[in-house]
Amino acid sequence: MQVRVTKQDLYSITSRMQVSFGDKDHANVAINADSRGLRVQAEDWLLTTCSSIDCEVIEQGRCCVPAALFANVVRELPEGDVGFACDDGRTLVLTSMQSQHFYFKLPCIEQTWVEPAPLHDGDCLSFSVVEFDYMLSQVVATVQQESTRPYATTGCFHKLDEKTLRLVASDGYTLSYCDLQGSAAIAAFPQQICVGRRALLELQRACRECAEENISLYVLQQGRVLAVASEGRRVYIRVSAIDFPSYDSALHDIGDMQSCIVVRSDFQMALKRVLLATNRKMRGVRLEFSAGKLTLQAGKSSSSECRESFAVAKHTTAATAAIDVNGRFINSILATIAYDNILIYFVNDEYPLVIMPETELPSCRSRHVVQPIRERT
Repeated sequence: MQVRVTKQDLYSITSRMQVSFGDKDHANVAINADSRGLRVQAEDWLLTTCSSIDCEVIEQGRCCVPAALFANVVRELPEGDVGFACDDGRTLVLTSMQSQHFYFKLPCIEQTWVEPAPLHDGDCLSFSVVEFDYMLSQVVATVQQESTRPYATTGCFHKLDEKTLRLVASDGYTLSYCDLQGSAAIAAFPQQICVGRRALLELQRACRECAEENISLYVLQQGRVLAVASEGRRVYIRVSAIDFPSYDSALHDIGDMQSCIVVRSDFQMALKRVLLATNRKMRGVRLEFSAGKLTLQAGKSSSSECRESFAVAKHTTAATAAIDVNGRFINSILATIAYDNILIYFVNDEYPLVIMPETELPSCRSRHVVQPIRERT
C-alpha cells in the first residue's frame, strides 16, 4: 500500500476519532486504500466510525495500527503532503514530503478489514438538524456515564405516536425529556431505542458538524444499530439492550400546580452564589416561593449560610411553598436551557419541581422534573 495525502485531511479524521472513542488506548484504526480513495475505520464496543478522503492512491492495500499512536503521530506531522506505505504487512511507514528528515514506523496489528454495513436511501430517516440537536441538548446532561441504576446510563428514544418522538432520560433524581413533533420520519422510527451517553454525544456532534439542513439517520439490523451519515463520514452506534422503565408516575399534571416565571440568568447567578455555602456532596438548596419573589437558601445547619432573593413574574398564587432540592441538578438543567424565561411549577415539598422554558422551537416541547430532598424518618 502506498498513499499520498495532505496532513490536514489526515488530521481531521484522527482528531475526530480521538473525540469519539472513550478507551483510546485499546481502539485500533483500520486503513484501506483502493479505487475509492483512502478509507479509515475505527471501532470499539459501542461505536464504529468510517471516514473517507480523496487522495492519490499509488498502490492499493490494507493495514491496521493502534489508534492512539497513529493519532499522536499524525498530530505532530509537518505541514504539507504526507506519504505512507505498508509493504510487508507488519509496519506502516509515514514520511513527510516537505521534510526529508521525518520518518516514523508504526507496528501493524493483525485485524481484518470489515466492510461497514451499506446505507440505503429507503432506510433513511431525515430530521431537521436544528430540531434534532435541540432535542439531544435538553436531555443528554441527565444521562450518566456510570451509575448503579442501569437505565441512568442511557437515553431512550420513545415514539409516543406517529407524529411525536420523545427522548427521555432519568438518573433516579431528575427526569428530562423533549418531544419532537411533526417530522415525517417519526412514523418509520422504531417504538423504542436506548443508547448510551457517549452515543448521544456522538449524535449531537454529528448534528453540529452537519452542513445540511437535515441529518440522515438509519436504523439497521432490526433496531440493533443506529447509523448517522454526513459527507465523507459514517458513524454506527450499537443500541443498548437495557429496558427503560415506565416513568409515567414521575409526570404530574402541571395544570394542578402553582407556577412562576424566572429569568434564567438571575436564577443561575443566585444559585451559583448560594451553592458556595453547601456541602460539596449533598448540595442541598431550599427554594422558597412567595408572592412575586423566589428565595434561595443553603447551609443553614452548617457553619456557612447564604440566602438570596430575586423577583419572579406571573406568580399564580400568593400562597408560599418551600422545597429542598439538590442544587447541582438545578444548575445542570439551567445550563441546558437556551431561552431567557423559565417556567417553574411546584406544589409543596412532597411533589417534584417541574422546570421548562417559557418558549421553545415550534416543533419541540421539553420538561425537567426534579425530585425534592425528603428527610428520612
